[in-house]
Amino acid sequence: MDANRRQQQETAQRALMKVFKSLRFLLRQGLSFRGHTAEEENFQQLLNVFRDDDEGLDRYLKRSISFTSPQAQEEMIQMFGADIVRTLAAQIAKDGPFGVMVDGTQDITGSYLLPPR
Repeated sequence: MDANRRQQQETAQRALMKVFKSLRFLLRQGLSFRGHTAEEENFQQLLNVFRDDDEGLDRYLKRSISFTSPQAQEEMIQMFGADIVRTLAAQIAKDGPFGVMVDGTQDITGSYLLPPR
């Protein structure tokens, strides 16, 4: 593989990592991803901040817009969710049984309601 091709792959890998880091940040903060227009959405605005300092990311996103599409965002969110489930399952398997205490209430129909997070 020639040096130019390797350089392109490394640039693409760094850019994709910034896309995932941006998505992870929004997930951890509980912030919305989308806005009324593509230009207003938090995900795009966060990537724009990174673009200012990273010419490679800017070039990558201009030619690889599919990684920022709503479908790609949903797929990446599912990947993060699956990773969380795997991590928790491994920790539970290692540590053994555990309990969860939940405080809730019943509504007039008798349905049990949990408080919002």
